[in-house]
Amino acid sequence: MELCSLLQFSELSEQAVLQFCTRLQALEPDLSFSSARILTTRLFLPRVFSLTEPASRLLISTLTLFCSKYAGSICCGLINPILQAPERGPLQVELICRMVEECLEPEHLTLIFRQVLEVSWSEEDISVLHALLEKKVVLTPDLFDLLIRHLCQRAPEFAKSMKYAKLMLTVLTKYQHYITAAHWSPLASALTLNDTFLKKSLQAALKRLSVA
Repeated sequence: MELCSLLQFSELSEQAVLQFCTRLQALEPDLSFSSARILTTRLFLPRVFSLTEPASRLLISTLTLFCSKYAGSICCGLINPILQAPERGPLQVELICRMVEECLEPEHLTLIFRQVLEVSWSEEDISVLHALLEKKVVLTPDLFDLLIRHLCQRAPEFAKSMKYAKLMLTVLTKYQHYITAAHWSPLASALTLNDTFLKKSLQAALKRLSVA
């Protein structure tokens, strides 16, 4: 986009970015997906990676406005690059969680869920998965199988993690209808490794499941 090369987006104030996005909403025809993705990356990505404190309400409002028309571009041009970046930290992941909770529609939550499963998890990334499950993200059987596989494979790594234990408890209590007999044994093995005070609750929740 020539516009991106002409404008110094990193120098704009948050208020100016909001005004720009407000005017963009009235643009006809809509930007193409590729143009909107490039604009997303230029407009928001450096700003998000330079955060030194939690994202402001103004920035979240601007992202919500932009998502109302270009949510797919936000997923591919902002959220996925953050998840793929080794330098992502708690502030960037917290922003993704807030967007999951406040900005995005169900079909885009499933896309983000798939993106999270493709990266090597940190403690912060577990928070994104938890936020997605709390929003009742719609999962296909294949996607749920992939989640269970990742959870079980990472059980030793996150044996002492409360975030991981709470994620497991959410899976066992809110997604129990997805769990089949094929999942039961791997989950039971993973829970034996858990070293948090939730271990007994997790094992009890698994035992209560009636799986076919």
